[in-house]
Amino acid sequence: MKTLKTFRLWTLCPHCGRRNELHDGEAQPVNGDVSFCIKCGQFGIYDLGSARESRLRLPSLQEAEEVMADAYFREIRQTWLDLSI
Repeated sequence: MKTLKTFRLWTLCPHCGRRNELHDGEAQPVNGDVSFCIKCGQFGIYDLGSARESRLRLPSLQEAEEVMADAYFREIRQTWLDLSI
């Protein structure tokens, strides 16, 4: 099992606009890392600017296909779906 840390990082979901303030991961996210919105169940991609600016963007078609091909991300989405019912 992965050991996760919680980092304070303000972002907006590129799908639903939810403001998220925490990131759980092994390390601070870097450009291209994947994020999951607990409100809408969609994935975003980190596109980090300066230290004062961090944001998520919509995944490209190729990135979306890669995310959904990854068993870890499919499990995250399925768990969210199971809990959302």
